[in-house]
Amino acid sequence: MRAALAACVALALALVGCAGAASDGNASGTSAQTTGLVIELHFDHNNVHEVALSGATYATSRKFGPYVVDEDSLPHDSTVGFVFDAGDAGTAMVCGEAHDSSGKVLASGCDTFDVVADDVQHGSLTLWDSR
Repeated sequence: MRAALAACVALALALVGCAGAASDGNASGTSAQTTGLVIELHFDHNNVHEVALSGATYATSRKFGPYVVDEDSLPHDSTVGFVFDAGDAGTAMVCGEAHDSSGKVLASGCDTFDVVADDVQHGSLTLWDSR
């Protein structure tokens, strides 16, 4: 699961760098568009060991996660990315939890985001202190 989130984080960085050109040309001259969501995470990194992210789409009831990533891999106000099928267009809920080294939840939060077919949307999610 960590590898999947690492891939999403790498994709998010790529999408942030080229969100205006999210098309991918192929030999037939048509282009495949990315349906995605890039979320900037905000949380107090103090004593956080890892962050877990999960969610679901409303249109297709597709669930994803939990994706767990070490806090060391998430610099302050870092971004994560999710890639969806165009059929998932509509709304998605994304939830996150920041855990300490024993697994205790230090902060959490959920929010809904627009998922637009063939487009990359951007948003932010704040994980509020649970202590």
